[in-house]
Amino acid sequence: MYNVKFKTVLLLISFFGIIELSSGESCSKADFEYQYTQCDGANNRWRVAIPKNGKNCTGGTIPPPVLGKKCDFHCNAGEYMDINGDQGCHACPSGTYSHGNTMTYRKWDKLSKGWDTIGYSDDYNSDKESTKNCSKHTWVPSGKYVISAASHGCFSMLTYSVNLNEPGYIEFEYKMSDRRAAFMVEAKSSEKCLNSKKVERKYVEFSGDEWKTEKLSMPSGRSIVIWDVGVLYYVSAKIKVKPIYIRSVKITGVPYTYECMPCPAGTFSDNGASFCTPCALNTFSKENATKCTNCDSKTEYAERGSPACKKRPACKQEDYFETFTECDNNKQTQKMYKWSEPKLCREDLKGAAKLPASGEKVKCQLCNPGTYLKSNSCELCPANQYGDGENGCKPCPPSTSAIRGYYYQWWSKLPSNIKVSCVSPYYEEGCASNDGWRLRNTYIDSGIGHRKETYLEMSVKVKGFAEPEVNSGLKQGEYGEVSFVFETKCTGSCKLNLRYTGDYNLNGDISSWEGAQSKQTYRYIVTEPRISHFIWEFVRQDNFRRNNGDDRVIIYSINITNTVDGGAYRCNACPVGTKDSRCIPCPQGQYINYINNATKGCAKCPKNTYLKDSQLSGAAACEKCGPGTTSEEGSVRCSYSCNYQAPNGDKYDFSKLSVPKLIQTGPLFTAEGTNYHHVFNVTLCGEKSTCKSNYSDVFEGRHRVIK
Repeated sequence: MYNVKFKTVLLLISFFGIIELSSGESCSKADFEYQYTQCDGANNRWRVAIPKNGKNCTGGTIPPPVLGKKCDFHCNAGEYMDINGDQGCHACPSGTYSHGNTMTYRKWDKLSKGWDTIGYSDDYNSDKESTKNCSKHTWVPSGKYVISAASHGCFSMLTYSVNLNEPGYIEFEYKMSDRRAAFMVEAKSSEKCLNSKKVERKYVEFSGDEWKTEKLSMPSGRSIVIWDVGVLYYVSAKIKVKPIYIRSVKITGVPYTYECMPCPAGTFSDNGASFCTPCALNTFSKENATKCTNCDSKTEYAERGSPACKKRPACKQEDYFETFTECDNNKQTQKMYKWSEPKLCREDLKGAAKLPASGEKVKCQLCNPGTYLKSNSCELCPANQYGDGENGCKPCPPSTSAIRGYYYQWWSKLPSNIKVSCVSPYYEEGCASNDGWRLRNTYIDSGIGHRKETYLEMSVKVKGFAEPEVNSGLKQGEYGEVSFVFETKCTGSCKLNLRYTGDYNLNGDISSWEGAQSKQTYRYIVTEPRISHFIWEFVRQDNFRRNNGDDRVIIYSINITNTVDGGAYRCNACPVGTKDSRCIPCPQGQYINYINNATKGCAKCPKNTYLKDSQLSGAAACEKCGPGTTSEEGSVRCSYSCNYQAPNGDKYDFSKLSVPKLIQTGPLFTAEGTNYHHVFNVTLCGEKSTCKSNYSDVFEGRHRVIK
């Protein structure tokens, strides 16, 4: 909680009180604006005249109250309600829009109807009069933003009054870059706002140099929203605290809007529009536009929804990419060069890169390991065969088995189990191409020229993971490994995520990397055999200070091992032979024996050692028995004979303590409420223990019965 005192100052206008005007010119109808009273029990209300802010007149004719529209009256999207005229709904003029039940404020040349602001002090004398003049410390409309002007001892308050005909919310976009300021927002609702218990209040979080969004829910009825800014008590009066900015405010649940909102720059609208349409590529518009204007096609360009045209820069090498045609019957391919779309650069400027000539024939690149060339495309090696990608596939030698997987090192054509996509909030024009990604022969990248906030995804599909082979190098509980070599080139804000999905709603995040990353290798051990997809996500996030159109991730290779499907690039030696194309495991208590890095069958663990479950190869697989315990050759556990000899030679006989002790836990309950308990037989002696189930599960219909 901030140690700062906020004072709520609300100036409420009584609709049925006496309107007292100061002396000045004679009042006319133009000196007044209209508002509705609260609804009565019959769902009626009155339209009454209220003096406009700043008006100084006297006498004349005050417009009388008239019966207003019913309280359930509303306008549709694309319309506004003319409260100053016939109180009817009218179509929004071209260049403006309305959402019907939503109002959005993005233009801050002045405070619109329903808004107010004051500056006030929390210092008072004995007569409860303020000791400091804070009238200049209000919120200030400044075109694109409304800005607080709080200082030491003076608070800035911004208020908005609204009447909702259904529950809604208010959402605002702000920037708070000084921790010495305290920023609070609250929403009060009910007919008696000052005494209302329906208050939602929160302190707004520090945002740094970034824009953040805050949201408050509001019930139906009349509400007032208050933004209050002060300076923390311990800050010196000599220190100037940075102001707080509000860029946009959105309110939902209103029955209508009194005026249509102007279309922002970069958009346009026709008559009666419920939204503004972004300008197409290479066009632009100013605010309140009814159409977009073309840029000079030779020297200028504009992204979709642009407020102005930009000069086309000189082309550079990153603006084009290399691709290859499919292999022909002579195992040759043509090298092709293409400009990245949309093409924004110029070739005719000094120092501009030129597009290299296409058509050069070169030898087809190798297929990836575990595949072979067939009919000008790469196919997976058949079961129990392996291949290096160049010399076809060969059967595994006797007493070996193929370790299947996916091994991607060449990127001339996208494999059938890899899908790529690009998604943008700017529809299809936000991505430089339909799928966004580019194959670069020796690597794949997420492409360049995309608009900010694009979301690029690459998904690799597998059919799950197999049980580890005895000679695979995997430990107990490990089913495979995913590794990839990558780097990110980012000047703006970007993020790379790696996650997985699988059967039965299986999903999870693996790791993520933010900002520019140097070339590196990442490895992930697979512990869940049901995984069916690995997904790389690259997000070019919004960064208002930079143009990050060239930001991308580069992936050089991806290896996924021990999958159910896929191809093999090597065969592992099996110490006992194979069965059904898989290695036969060593007998219980034996490990895979290596001599000079070659498999030499299985070997028993020596006496007084046991075979560890987590490691099945090499002499290190045998663990020495603990003090007082022994084992025979080829054991998987050690036992205790109830006789112990201490290091000084003393001997102890615990055989009289060998009678098992029965230990029973307290009552436990299943999810269905069934009572059960655990029973343990504990003894100091014995070679091994045996676990038995004392219940069985029987499924009857949708219920489980424990017997």
